[in-house]
Amino acid sequence: MTTTPAITLVPLGGLANRMRAIVSGYTLALDTGMPLHVVWLRNHDLNCSFNTLFRPLGHNIALTECRKADARVKYNVPLKRNFFLSAFYQKRHFAPRLYDVELCRLKDDGEALQRRVSGHNCLIESGLSFYKTDKEWFRTLFVPTDEIAALIAQRCTAFTARTVGLHIRRTDNRVSIAESPLALFTQKIDDELSQHPDTLFYLATDSEEVKAELRSRYGARIFTSPVRADRHSTAGMKEAVVELYTLARTQHFYGSYYSSFSDLAALLTNRPADILRVK
Repeated sequence: MTTTPAITLVPLGGLANRMRAIVSGYTLALDTGMPLHVVWLRNHDLNCSFNTLFRPLGHNIALTECRKADARVKYNVPLKRNFFLSAFYQKRHFAPRLYDVELCRLKDDGEALQRRVSGHNCLIESGLSFYKTDKEWFRTLFVPTDEIAALIAQRCTAFTARTVGLHIRRTDNRVSIAESPLALFTQKIDDELSQHPDTLFYLATDSEEVKAELRSRYGARIFTSPVRADRHSTAGMKEAVVELYTLARTQHFYGSYYSSFSDLAALLTNRPADILRVK
């Protein structure tokens, strides 16, 4: 708990959502001259500590790994399904308290958001990009641990002179499934192979069926992780970071619409990137 006016940020959702919320919070803190305190929750969305995945954030950002008991009574978003339990703590310690509904209204008005938080002990709970950011902060703030960096480097040793990244989001993301169907990706693969027959494709996906289908169609041209996507385990989250940064190192990247993971991979790369969507 901070004793001087500061921004306390609880990043929510999966890995990419949390990373973009942290960058938004950090930029807001810079523009208001306020300290930033990040509270990292382990829950069903991401069951892994921050320091298992990344080196310390630095830049005078304080990060606390929150115990599950504290999450329930202090930092969960107050909702009917959790009996609004955390509201009692949050009302005593923070004002204003900003959640996604209000942040969606303010995200295009940076000055209004600055006025809301300046000089106050403020709580922000979000998985959104709720404030203007520079994509360079994604590369600066988030540095994978030495262990994960070694895994990324090892995976990239399989790259050829031209390796193209594919992120195909499936499972429960209905918008990505509808707006970025597999046919768009196979068309891009066919186009790439017609121009560069030796292209290798690094495929990251949460669907084993998609892996099997593209391997069946393109054979050894498809290179994938041997690990199943799993945000509920430490090993699965380490693999997610490996996939994210491996995609960012490909020569070109095609991602899925309405996928924060695809959006983040595009932000992390300094090479061409396209999000595929039905027109």
